[in-house]
Amino acid sequence: EKLERDPSNPRYIHTVWGVGYKFEA
Repeated sequence: EKLERDPSNPRYIHTVWGVGYKFEA
């Protein structure tokens, strides 16, 4: 799923958008 790009959490989005992990905040 494509999550919305959050400017507050670039690392979180980069991880989820890249691999699909949602544990990196």
